[in-house]
Amino acid sequence: MNHADHHPCVVFGATFGRLYVDALLLDSTGYRLIGLGGQGGRRTLDLARHASVPWLAPGEPLPADARLACVVVRSGLLGGRGSEIVERCLRAGIDVVQEHPVHQRELASHVRLARQHGARYYLNTFYDCLPAVVAFVRRARELQAEGGAMHLELWSSYQVAFAGVDLLSHLGSVAALQLDAAAPAVPEVPAGHADGPLFRRLSGRLGSGMTVGMRVDMSLDPRDPDEHPHLLLRAELVCRAGTLMLADAHGPVLWLPRPRVPDGRHEAADPHRDRHACLFPAHEGGFDETLRSLWPGAIASLLKQVRAEDGGMAWLVRAQRHLDVCGAWSQISGALGLPALMRRASARDAGEVADVA
Repeated sequence: MNHADHHPCVVFGATFGRLYVDALLLDSTGYRLIGLGGQGGRRTLDLARHASVPWLAPGEPLPADARLACVVVRSGLLGGRGSEIVERCLRAGIDVVQEHPVHQRELASHVRLARQHGARYYLNTFYDCLPAVVAFVRRARELQAEGGAMHLELWSSYQVAFAGVDLLSHLGSVAALQLDAAAPAVPEVPAGHADGPLFRRLSGRLGSGMTVGMRVDMSLDPRDPDEHPHLLLRAELVCRAGTLMLADAHGPVLWLPRPRVPDGRHEAADPHRDRHACLFPAHEGGFDETLRSLWPGAIASLLKQVRAEDGGMAWLVRAQRHLDVCGAWSQISGALGLPALMRRASARDAGEVADVA
């Protein structure tokens, strides 16, 4: 695609929004960055200079030629102004990609506004665009089509649990999710164990009939809720022939055959199915390097989809699935209850102690 054909795009938010800026600078999305919206702090101004685009102050008129707005500011669900920015853009007829999570009522309002003003609205649940998760979902669907899938077990941090529900929606209808009895209460944090996980488990059944389990680490540091989770996202699809495992949101994806003691009378019907295999490798490198190299590409893959669907109504199918995800998340979060707040140990804390000493 010629750069002249790239549609103008603005990004709101400079924290996680930096990854959207990096995605747009890849020059493969079909969009070109023309402005960065934010409060005007140092982080925002530095990022605008890095991307060589103007800073858009709060309340400043939206660029007249903008075709897409990426809103990476906390939504009303999390006490932020992100959903206000979304509605302002939609009323101007600008397509919107909004970073998750949002409340079901907000999402429904955004979809209505988009239809009224001839715009499109995409909720970005992000993790389903990571290459390892894409590979896991693709193979899981194949196993489902073969009739072999029986149970899905998910692990996540509380921060990523919404994305875990989204992963469920790729494998069955979450609109008809039925939960079993509520999980037991989160225990109080024992003295000296503030860094430990506090898992709660829910179980239930998807609309497809497949049983599911969801284990969520409810521990959260209120000083920096995005920092130091014990894990992001992990999944295991238990099948008749074995288990498909997503060890981490960044891979690997493994096939673990069901143990079978050979009796010497015949060979396995499918020798390939009877072998351990790595179907998708783990992304090598530290987490910081993964953020810089892998996450912008995942965002770019969604932006390319948005550009390819320009002028169509495919976004409504995605919006309906996400309305179902929001409804299921309300049900799940209500059963999980509030996270357990704790002060985690960190390298920064250790440095502070050392300086005092």
